[in-house]
Amino acid sequence: MTDIIESSTDAPDDGASSRRALFGKAAIAAAVTTAAGLAMSRQAGAANGDTMTVGTANSATATTSITGGSTFQVTNGTTAGAGSRTASIYGTSNASSGVGVLGSASGSSGRGVYGRSSGSSGVGVYGEHNSASTSGNGVFGTSNRGVGVVGSGSTFDVQASGSGRVLLSANGVANPPAAASTVGTIAKDSAGNMWVCVASGNPGTWRKVAGPGTAGAFHALTPGRVYDSRATQPSQGALSGGQNRTISVKDRRKADGTVDLADFVPAGATAIAANVTVQTQSGSGFLSVNPGGNTSTDSSTINWSAAGQLLANGVTLTLNANRELTVACGGGGSTEFIIDVSGYYL
Repeated sequence: MTDIIESSTDAPDDGASSRRALFGKAAIAAAVTTAAGLAMSRQAGAANGDTMTVGTANSATATTSITGGSTFQVTNGTTAGAGSRTASIYGTSNASSGVGVLGSASGSSGRGVYGRSSGSSGVGVYGEHNSASTSGNGVFGTSNRGVGVVGSGSTFDVQASGSGRVLLSANGVANPPAAASTVGTIAKDSAGNMWVCVASGNPGTWRKVAGPGTAGAFHALTPGRVYDSRATQPSQGALSGGQNRTISVKDRRKADGTVDLADFVPAGATAIAANVTVQTQSGSGFLSVNPGGNTSTDSSTINWSAAGQLLANGVTLTLNANRELTVACGGGGSTEFIIDVSGYYL
């Protein structure tokens, strides 16, 4: 910087002039230093509308942004974000259809938004829509050729928490859903049933996956005996017309009726695939095998027409909550009976 020297041959040095000169030089020096400091150390985007540029000069635009070849990183930020969480980067928007944080990537295997957290109970990416009167999304992902949202974790790939838990289609309100959709869409209806779209259309073709009123998935078993009225345990003897007996099918049993494998049919099972056998009959008659507690003989599970027959029928039988069946005998005869299980629904 060029020195500024003040001199005079006409006026005496009265002290005041010297002080004014000194202050003038100090002010000029301070201004030059401040300007140089701003040029050298100005933080990116200090004013609204500036562009925060990494590695190049700033220039004001209508949008604040970060560009350049360097990495922009915020570590251990302390901004109070959504859900009272401490956030390194926190974005918020109150505008209709606004976005708090928007990321875009066009490169191969690129990620629009990538978050990672190593802290206890930390969250890599956290999204919240907190309006009770308007619809919105906590986290929204879209891809033209790939996956909109990808999750990877040792416990959960993607975890959702809310009154709907995971709802991949807001159209799933009818039973079955009656909205335009594409193959692979999953929807939950108002009764809590889960549906998958198997053919695109308007409406799409939907197939029920599971729900409160379905039996569940079938689990095949190596066939095992769960009841034999000829054995001494748990209850012995033939069943005659007008009689009924409630039996448990939860345990696999040996020839004498003792338990060979506990919980062969596990707790929560809703139905079993079984073979019902009758033998050592008298007269003619039939058995109705119902959920435990139901003594109805309105329909038959297996019939016999004469004494001495050996008959079997493969059926699916509904259980009560205790994994029990009630066997009711109709007609005028009597019979011993056996139940073998080859699978269950859960």
